[in-house]
Amino acid sequence: MPFYMKMILTTMISALMFIGPGGGILTIPAEAQPFPSEQQFYKSIEQVDVYIQISQWNNARTAVNQLERTFNRHRWKLQLLGDEGEIEDVHQSIVRIKAAVEDGDRSAARMELALLKQSIQYIYDF
Repeated sequence: MPFYMKMILTTMISALMFIGPGGGILTIPAEAQPFPSEQQFYKSIEQVDVYIQISQWNNARTAVNQLERTFNRHRWKLQLLGDEGEIEDVHQSIVRIKAAVEDGDRSAARMELALLKQSIQYIYDF
């Protein structure tokens, strides 16, 4: 999707989230939080990586589950920024990270975390 179309869609969605049909300001429910920043995802990914490096697999499992919940909660918003393939790459990376953490496979988990970072970067780089 061209840069200008992403900008137009992002602006339209943002406006619709804050302006009601009568022109009044809407309150935003908790589940309709603003777009997660790229840095929020990176912070979550780094947290998982730290737990993997020190072999705290239970904490890593919890952190991956939190990352997956964040992704699922904001997936529709990310679809406005990236194409279907990019979003699916993120989802598949999270699934592979979960499997690697379950198996205690440090190298596979860390490699997949690096791929996840790259996929997130592609989505946010217009």
